Amino acid sequence: MKLFKPIAAVCFTLVASASAFSTPSTVDLQGETFTVDTLRHYKCGPGMTRTALEYRSTTGNTRIQAFVIKTMLREAENVKFKVEIGNDSCLNAETVTSMGRRHSVEGERYLTGVNGDFFITGSFGGPYSQYGIVGYPNMSSASRGKLMSPDVIDWVSRENAFIIDKDGYMRIDATDLSYSASIGGVEMPISNANFHRLDGETVVYNSYMGKYTKTAAGGVEVAFTLAPGETWALNKNLKMVVSQAAYDGGNMAIPADGIVISADKAATANIEKLRSLKPGDEITVNYSLSLPSYGNLKPEGVQEIIGGDVKILREGETVMEANRWINPRDAFNPRTLIGYDKERTMLVICAIDGRSTISSGTTYPQGADLMRSYGCYDALDFDGGGSTLMWDAMEGTINRPCVSPERAVGNGIFAVLHASDDEEVAEIRFADYAVRMPRYGSYRPVFYGYNKYGKLIDMDVEGVTLSCDGALGEIVADGSTLYATGSGSHVLTASLGAVKAEVTVAIVAADDVKAAYPEVVLDNCREWKIGLNAIVGGKEMAVEPRALDWTSSDASVVTVADGVAKGLKNGTATLTGVKDGITCTVGVTVQCPTAELMPIEDASNPEAWKIESYNVKDDAAITALAGGGLAVDFALSGTRAPNLTLVPVQPTLLYSLPDELRLTMKLTGGVAVKNSVVSFTLADGSNVSANLSGFESGDAQDYTVDFAQIADVDNVGIFPIRLNSLRLNLSGGKKDTAYRLEIPSMKTRYKHFNDAGVYDLTVDDADVAPVYYNLQGMRIAKPQPGTVVIVKRGARVTKEIVVE
Repeated sequence: MKLFKPIAAVCFTLVASASAFSTPSTVDLQGETFTVDTLRHYKCGPGMTRTALEYRSTTGNTRIQAFVIKTMLREAENVKFKVEIGNDSCLNAETVTSMGRRHSVEGERYLTGVNGDFFITGSFGGPYSQYGIVGYPNMSSASRGKLMSPDVIDWVSRENAFIIDKDGYMRIDATDLSYSASIGGVEMPISNANFHRLDGETVVYNSYMGKYTKTAAGGVEVAFTLAPGETWALNKNLKMVVSQAAYDGGNMAIPADGIVISADKAATANIEKLRSLKPGDEITVNYSLSLPSYGNLKPEGVQEIIGGDVKILREGETVMEANRWINPRDAFNPRTLIGYDKERTMLVICAIDGRSTISSGTTYPQGADLMRSYGCYDALDFDGGGSTLMWDAMEGTINRPCVSPERAVGNGIFAVLHASDDEEVAEIRFADYAVRMPRYGSYRPVFYGYNKYGKLIDMDVEGVTLSCDGALGEIVADGSTLYATGSGSHVLTASLGAVKAEVTVAIVAADDVKAAYPEVVLDNCREWKIGLNAIVGGKEMAVEPRALDWTSSDASVVTVADGVAKGLKNGTATLTGVKDGITCTVGVTVQCPTAELMPIEDASNPEAWKIESYNVKDDAAITALAGGGLAVDFALSGTRAPNLTLVPVQPTLLYSLPDELRLTMKLTGGVAVKNSVVSFTLADGSNVSANLSGFESGDAQDYTVDFAQIADVDNVGIFPIRLNSLRLNLSGGKKDTAYRLEIPSMKTRYKHFNDAGVYDLTVDDADVAPVYYNLQGMRIAKPQPGTVVIVKRGARVTKEIVVE
């Protein structure tokens, strides 16, 4: 939870936000109609929203999941989009997650990002693989005005880079690059940048090539640093000062904030110019970028460039023909896309999952159609497939990549917040952009918190209180939950001090109302609020159980009042709730512990267990210990990672609602236990396990498995718990040596046993006036009808329901 600092009252209304965000109910993708479902929509940064969308074909089985970030640039003045390259070098690859985390510092917080360009791998790159440049981007890239890589790998594609100039204006086009230096007013042509120097070439290197030029001896190299006050930019004459004079040994060190100009021995004219320079001399260097689709425009002060594959959307039209598609045009693949609107006021970044059962991916033209539906005028296809990944500083990976672990890539583009760190919540928003719920539904919202710069800093703000008009319902649970008893659509208001947020709640008809758990196990120690769910638009939502009128088929076994059940004695009963045509039933089995510690079923019965082990001889035998418990006599058939595993022959259900499993084990004969694993299956079908520490031979070791550490014990739906196995991983043993494992005690513990008060205590009765106690053992004078009380008549004590 973040600190909250009271500020002037501000109301952030999700009604406006939801109306500003809208998606059509259907979308046409290359002639095929898809329904559109918004899975999630929220503010993820200043002027930024993230939306998760699912598309389903109306004529086939195709499903597409897309994750879209829209940045309204006029509302995000402190956000700049920056390109980063793997490990700050053309010759390396790095995961998007690592890039974002590594570069995020005070004053420049990386909020979110995606992978960028295709890049050279061991099996992709043709003749360039010989240079050992794995990770080198296929197309041009630049960051903060400093060229990273030129378009030398894949110049065939064209129209393949996303470009931002010094004013933030965005374009997608081919990158025609040229380089030159001016020495004493005389221009010196340069062949290439940040690439291996070939015969007769002169190449300019900066730190993105690495620490050294990686050139052979025989040419001439001179090092330069930026002149004082100079800043990097393309299409600008950069002032450079000689920091190291001409050197012909090759592999020269590259200044961190400078360049090296390297001339091959055959570039004699340039060598002569370079040899004339002395430390302190000043020259100018120009990285020239022209855009052929814009009339060979040279945008002033270009800052960011990141390459891609094809300009899939051009002036609002889907591109169907290209010089080259890296993958077949109509193949379905995961996609990473970037685009902008016609006015360049909105930037859109999209990650589309694929190659899975929940998302097929898209073709190039389908991706273009989607980007147009998001408001794009131009759009570019980045590297996709296993490289597609959207990262968020708060949530990590947003999409579901088709490969694991995360793939290291050549580069990526990130939204960067330029502001000081601030951990005080100045704005709250409902995590849900809109709410539809059934009548009698229960809604406990989650709130996101933002600082004064609009940065998301908390995804579960505490201390927020709700308020609403009575026509919507009532606020319960200390102001944290809406109980919808009304009808229609109304505003739900959230307050955190002076800061407020609103969301429109629509009360709609439910398709179905049913118990979350149709069968449950209860004890006589804890009350249970019945769980109900309604289906609204195909989604489950909680329904408040007190809205229904409940009865118990056997009130001596379990009672129910206001949707809360309480077990009284061992037995079974059915709870039935009815309201306005709704009928729900829950089968209840009450199991009352008779002691705080109880042996598990068959804890001393050797016939109830079997051995499933590795490198243990088949003649291992289970016997009963004289004082209770089990013993296993065994020998090892091998010493490589042996284990001894005990498994119940029949499913062993732990009694009632245990809090702990307690074990005592002893091993003799010289073998030790490296560690043990106890595995269980919960009633909801999930499997859990507890890892226990090891122990030496000859030691008796007590262990406690706390179920609260491996499961939600407050949820009665996990009970009964089934014990699956006890596995001991052994160490230090020898083949054909006799060993013995003893388990003298295997019990479940019930922490709340003593909370049940007097339980089934009966003695000789006396026909005297009754004395009443509540379930906590406190005496009461006049018990209310319908309540459960302890009744003492002389020496006889019973539990009874008070009637009229």
